[in-house]
Amino acid sequence: MSQRIHGPCLVCGSPAVGINFTVPTCAPCKAFFRRNAVKLGRIDFVCQKDGDCPVTESYRRICNCCRLAKCFRVGMKKSLIRSDAEKEARRQLVLQNRQKRTELESYKQLEVIRSPNLLVSTFSHSNFLSPSDQTLLTNIYSAYERTYLAASSKEHPYFPSELHSSVHALFNEYSKRHMSLIEFFKLIPEINRISLNDRIRLIKNHFGTMFTINESISKVNEHSTLLTFKNVFGTDIAMDLYRCFGLKQAYSHDPLLTKLLLIVRSLSCSISRNRYDRDMNRVYDDTRTIFSVQNVYVELLWKYILSRLPSERDAIKLFNKIVMDLIFIVRVCFIVDSFVYNMPDEIEQMNSLMQKMAHKIHGQCLVCDDVAIGINFGVPTCMPCKAFFRRNAVRLGIQQFVCMNDGDCLISYKYRRSCNCCRLAKCFRVGMKKSLILSDEEREARNKLVEMNRLKRGKLPKRECAKWVRVSFSIKTF
Repeated sequence: MSQRIHGPCLVCGSPAVGINFTVPTCAPCKAFFRRNAVKLGRIDFVCQKDGDCPVTESYRRICNCCRLAKCFRVGMKKSLIRSDAEKEARRQLVLQNRQKRTELESYKQLEVIRSPNLLVSTFSHSNFLSPSDQTLLTNIYSAYERTYLAASSKEHPYFPSELHSSVHALFNEYSKRHMSLIEFFKLIPEINRISLNDRIRLIKNHFGTMFTINESISKVNEHSTLLTFKNVFGTDIAMDLYRCFGLKQAYSHDPLLTKLLLIVRSLSCSISRNRYDRDMNRVYDDTRTIFSVQNVYVELLWKYILSRLPSERDAIKLFNKIVMDLIFIVRVCFIVDSFVYNMPDEIEQMNSLMQKMAHKIHGQCLVCDDVAIGINFGVPTCMPCKAFFRRNAVRLGIQQFVCMNDGDCLISYKYRRSCNCCRLAKCFRVGMKKSLILSDEEREARNKLVEMNRLKRGKLPKRECAKWVRVSFSIKTF
């Protein structure tokens, strides 16, 4: 590599190494000026020849007086010489930057999760996949491309787009990508068989694994990602997260496999959050339906792997590897979840979507003592009590609410469904306001306002995204 030419040193005429104290100088003259300019006033510089000594490369050491005078004469500035304190501060900065570069290199050398090179094989048994299976795979691929990838490429093609030093800043940037991911899940066939409450719980319960698996598919700014994770979570957690993102290297050559993993994992009824509140550890309303929907995609994943590999033995090996990878990812998500959960100030600064994912605590539901999801009709309540009040408070005067126990029923998390009369009475008793329930006209006006705001922000998904492409083609095209 050719060195940049700075011309001759203006003091002694030898080749300059750079601009030092505003003047092109060689390394010896730079060091000489730094050492001696600060001594003026404390040491007398005397010339033996009345200040007329030649200062050249050969004779520059003969007379310090004439050499220093020439340094000032050509324009070198004493004010640019750093004090001891400034020198120490700069040295510390250099050390910090060097340490960051060293850590970055060490991260890159970490052993990431790697899959045996099984999927590289182009071998395919098309008989494992029926035409309906291939159509379903086509729809999954198309839905992801038209929702998540289309939205993320418009906003920030790389995540994170900048270095972050706080949890809330990282989560707030991710929120737009997570919203697009939710749109993708709305388009998954069979998903509408699951109740709305259970769908919400699934998305909240698997937020960490959805984030980790999905970002392993997407474009990641590796340098910003590593430094951001270190700044936000510390070195140990950052190292674990980097290993999770190693899925990108392990499965990136197959664009469908990771998407299927994302769906299968997100439809799991298992607990994936490090929470001690009742809502996260409760049984879903209809676990049988969730299990049956997940089973469709587990079977599809297995048949897809079989269709891509030369033997069932290889398929079993890869499936085992996937299970081990997912177990590791879930373990890391527990660690991160615990880290974030203990930072309420950071959660407070997140936007509303990320607060819901981080499960901001609103205390207990004043009706049944379950965990409140927010302030509803003027009172902290859980989601079931919110929905119950909205449905039944408007029926007063139209429908009779009768208690079989003389109005003395226990309303708790476990028994809240036993008596609608006592439950509704307690809703009013704790302060829930019927006047805050929106009428059909008000709800319609609010929905239109929300839709207009989404249009303004450019977030409204295109209607054609909901139309499934019912075109079957060979899985080889992926």
